[in-house]
Amino acid sequence: MDRTSSGVLALRVLVHTLSSSPVLWLLARRPVPAPSAAQEAIDWLVEQGAGQLTLDSLTETSVGRLCRNVLGKVVDATVLEQAARAHGNPFLLEQLLGALRPPDRSSSLTGSPRSSVTSCPPVSWPPSGSACAG
Repeated sequence: MDRTSSGVLALRVLVHTLSSSPVLWLLARRPVPAPSAAQEAIDWLVEQGAGQLTLDSLTETSVGRLCRNVLGKVVDATVLEQAARAHGNPFLLEQLLGALRPPDRSSSLTGSPRSSVTSCPPVSWPPSGSACAG
């Protein structure tokens, strides 16, 4: 069994098994041109009553703000033209802007120009303490 089918099976079983527990499941997906087992599993959850929130693309104003956050300065029309290639997708936009980001700036999604993302090591079960220190 590959990772995808294992994950899909775990998703279907765990969500059902833990339905009476105080667990909040938050899943994200992007539209894909072809169906997949993972897409079908999430569709199944929605059919079973899971809530679904669809996010719209970023507006031009939001794109400009994200560009300013990533690059640390107000951007001109040339940068905004390039940013339009992301079609309002914030992850893709940040990836496109990565090459333009000054070396002393890290991820913009936190809103802080000098903030960084802390990576967490793999977690063993049962937990022996805090898995990730921020």
